Amino acid sequence: MESNPDNINSLLDNIEEQSTDGDPSIGDLREGGGHRSLGPVLLAPSVIAFSPIGAITGMSIATGSVVILFASQLLFGRNHLWVPKFISARRLPAKKVRKGVEKTRKPAKWVDTHFDSRWIWATKQTGQ
Repeated sequence: MESNPDNINSLLDNIEEQSTDGDPSIGDLREGGGHRSLGPVLLAPSVIAFSPIGAITGMSIATGSVVILFASQLLFGRNHLWVPKFISARRLPAKKVRKGVEKTRKPAKWVDTHFDSRWIWATKQTGQ
């Protein structure tokens, strides 16, 4: 398993590998993300808030709270996602994890193709 994936498809490969030996825990999936685990976690509630689901009463507060909690970890210098042990120990059905990875492959490939080059200056010490 690649500990620090370079693109979204590598991250999906790591997640899929975690689900081959049984039901992975949330902590296992977080470790599969390596130092890049904060990005996808910040993206998911943002997409939900931007979608029509975000118009549901209270959804913007819920997604905003999640974004604030995880973005503050990045702000305080954490290089990977921290979650409480009782959440990290929860197991997800491997079949559903693999199905989610399968559905995410096509958009991930598009993103990796179109946004392949990184802004190194923005991701190094000066940018942070």
